[in-house]
Amino acid sequence: TCSKIKMYFQENFPFHTEFRVAIALYKDVENSKQLRNMIMDGAVEAALIKPSQIIDKTQLLSAANIAVHLHSCNKKITRNVHSEVLYSLSPTKQITNSFKTFGIQDNDSELVAVVIHERDVDIDGILAPIDGTRIDIDEISNYTNETSIKKTYKVTEPELHIGTLLDAVLTRMATKNIISFDKKS
Repeated sequence: TCSKIKMYFQENFPFHTEFRVAIALYKDVENSKQLRNMIMDGAVEAALIKPSQIIDKTQLLSAANIAVHLHSCNKKITRNVHSEVLYSLSPTKQITNSFKTFGIQDNDSELVAVVIHERDVDIDGILAPIDGTRIDIDEISNYTNETSIKKTYKVTEPELHIGTLLDAVLTRMATKNIISFDKKS
């Protein structure tokens, strides 16, 4: 029997080959408050994200790619590459709001862990502090809150007639440094 199932998605970055990203989805997490404290203390090298704000892993890969690019160019807005993933998910330039909207909260029982690393890193060791059940990342849609995502990204119904919700989200993530979605209509 297998004592530990390896259930995380891993991918290389095409333009930053020295880095890789690993993504894991957890349910029944019992130590979110402790994990948040560990993140703030720098004891866990990962971005811990609310799955309710994620449509699928493409959104996470896009945020990770933006974060790695900014890290590689020494143009990060936040203090490390993992907090940059949270910031890159946001449609706005408000760092605190990005962390509040996308980062886990003390009582969250589900989370997505995104680890940006160099090769030959023990991903299971990095993820070991998470007291929860690791499940297949393709189950993330079971935790997606489309109503909340539409509100966060200010997606209108007419937009959804010409594209998907994922299209609208990725567009806002990619253009936040060019177009401001902060303004109220």
